[in-house]
Amino acid sequence: MNAVRYKLLSIALSGSFLMAMGQSGGVPVGTWRTHFSYNQVDQVAVAGDKTYAVARGKLFDVSNNDVVSTYSTIDGFNGFDVAFIGWSQPTNTLVVAYSDGNLDFVTGRSIRNVPDFKNKAMTADKTVYNLRVDGSTALLATGVGLLLIDVEKQHIIDHYRPLLTA
Repeated sequence: MNAVRYKLLSIALSGSFLMAMGQSGGVPVGTWRTHFSYNQVDQVAVAGDKTYAVARGKLFDVSNNDVVSTYSTIDGFNGFDVAFIGWSQPTNTLVVAYSDGNLDFVTGRSIRNVPDFKNKAMTADKTVYNLRVDGSTALLATGVGLLLIDVEKQHIIDHYRPLLTA
């Protein structure tokens, strides 16, 4: 009787182990993967053979041969909620603006973070409302005014605040 129980228990445990291995989806132990919804696209930036897009604050791209690549902090990006993206053709750089004012510049496989505006000590509204890339210059509309950005040098050139009327 014990031999039958042992065999049944062995089969049950082996089956549950195989099911658990099959559900892992090839993700190695100690690593992460993302599960985002990419069905509601908010923004698009065409960049040669790729089209970058933002869906519900998450960044992904689609290549000309319909391969989809997703991006997150796991891949080296420095924020969670992508507000706007823009493509600089002369510099081959994707500008990524996060809702908290953080900026990433993606050139090839290199990601450079410029957190200057996000980390600036101020009590004003740092929310990002729009991004416009024109050539190698970008304008970032925020709650405190406009930021002029040099995309090639990947830094903030100037800051313009609205004039207050009395």
